[in-house]
Amino acid sequence: MVVHLFCRPVWERFVRLAVLTGELPARDFDRNPDAYLGCEWLPPKFDYVDPMKDVQAEIVAIGAGLKSRSQAISERGYDAEQVDAEIAADRERAEGLGLSFGQTTAQQQKEAADG
Repeated sequence: MVVHLFCRPVWERFVRLAVLTGELPARDFDRNPDAYLGCEWLPPKFDYVDPMKDVQAEIVAIGAGLKSRSQAISERGYDAEQVDAEIAADRERAEGLGLSFGQTTAQQQKEAADG
């Protein structure tokens, strides 16, 4: 509701003013304003009563091919490419320092199924 009533009108005004003042070079703005006004709003996802079950349900949905990891990350209000880069950097730094921070989810699931 906030996106439709507040964010979208503010964004549209911001872009239009940027075009009018020349800060945003857009020679074809009059013919194709949607190319400049379009954007994707990704508000943070609200956790339910039991966040652990919510995350488990997302893991199952990703595993079943009902949604992508990128979609799940975006629904939480984050950029998937940035999250992946941060995870890779964390793992590289931990390996370089000889650190280990527990098991991965795949390892935990395998042990739960075995035991």
